[in-house]
Amino acid sequence: MNKIKGVTEDDIEEIAKLEADCFSDPWSQKGIWDAYNGDFYLMYKIEENEKIAGYIIGRYIVDEGELLRVAVNPKARQVGLGQALVQILQNEMRVRGIRDIFLEVRESNENAIRLYEKMRFEYIGKRKNYYQHPTEDAVLMKWKEKIC
Repeated sequence: MNKIKGVTEDDIEEIAKLEADCFSDPWSQKGIWDAYNGDFYLMYKIEENEKIAGYIIGRYIVDEGELLRVAVNPKARQVGLGQALVQILQNEMRVRGIRDIFLEVRESNENAIRLYEKMRFEYIGKRKNYYQHPTEDAVLMKWKEKIC
């Protein structure tokens, strides 16, 4: 059974390794450490067999949030772990009064875009040549909590 928990300082090295496995432009271990120690950052992990199978990093300022990183071990994909991580971030942002969450995603990352669409993120634009290694446009997306 998978458990979602808050990231601890003992997780930083393992997250940095997973980051390097999942991204062509990974954050450094120091960058992850800085986010862990930063104000207004939220970091969660999902474990499988006592190893980190995925993680998510978000931040919020005043009334807006941003999904910065989400990664799932390639061997553990397509079973809902990414969805569970995005959902916990949405819930935790909601608790803090955040009603809008923004993100950028590589235009070629169709699996991630489908996940975000499933989680009610909507396309709002593009950023030309936003990513490097390789150079690629970013798709901008926004989630807005529906208030009834």
